[in-house]
Amino acid sequence: MTAFLRPSTVENPNLRLVMFHHAGGSGSTFFQLCRHLPPDVEVVLHEQPGRGRRHAQHAFVTMPDMVDGVARDLDDLKDDVPLALFGHSLGAIVASELARKLTSEGRPPVWLGVSGRQAPTITPRAAELHLLPDDEFLRTMLDLGGTPQRILEEPEFVRMFLKLARADFSAVDSFFARPDRIRLSCPMNAYAAVDDPWAPPGLMEDWELETYGAFAMTLFEGGHFYFAEGGCAALGRQMAQDLAHMGSHTAALQSAPTQAKETSVKWHE
Repeated sequence: MTAFLRPSTVENPNLRLVMFHHAGGSGSTFFQLCRHLPPDVEVVLHEQPGRGRRHAQHAFVTMPDMVDGVARDLDDLKDDVPLALFGHSLGAIVASELARKLTSEGRPPVWLGVSGRQAPTITPRAAELHLLPDDEFLRTMLDLGGTPQRILEEPEFVRMFLKLARADFSAVDSFFARPDRIRLSCPMNAYAAVDDPWAPPGLMEDWELETYGAFAMTLFEGGHFYFAEGGCAALGRQMAQDLAHMGSHTAALQSAPTQAKETSVKWHE
């Protein structure tokens, strides 16, 4: 059973972009966004176990298990073009930790995009969301966005969603950045929403410290799921620009520690 969704078929791609979803979500979250990415980029959407076509598999409850699972899943993909990674919220952690794992194995990604997640250097929230009572946990998820209110109409679906989301947030709540973690070498772009209560711009700026490569952060209007609030086109266009710009910095993969670092923060155009 494949762990990936492919929104479209791309003949002879120049880049493969693997995207990772939020807690309680699935790869289908990015279907609309994919329409605005470059036609020569093969987009593959990863699905963690416990959802979609992998619904019969047990969901992971720790970040190391999630990352190791993704690394195994990557064996199903060809190794014929450069690899780029993007993740939102939970997916940002998965993408960045996978980037470290691949870098340590001598096969670093050529680009990393992170969205809706505070930088690893920021002390995590004290609250353990996965331990909240059902009604409070569900209300928190609904208030955050990204979860349709209509799930309340199906008690069995609510039960399944709570089980899955608790597993995902168990991984989020237990995650901490190891002080001895390696620093990445690839260019990185961070995407932040000005009204995101979980990952405001001020808590995302420190993603810059995670790479020797060029770094830029783009600000968007909206909340935690800003790209699902009518912002798919804006995020897609910005990612397309960033992926194109990334090409001028690929030399950093070989000589990153001595490269002059490029940093910027901007509003989306």
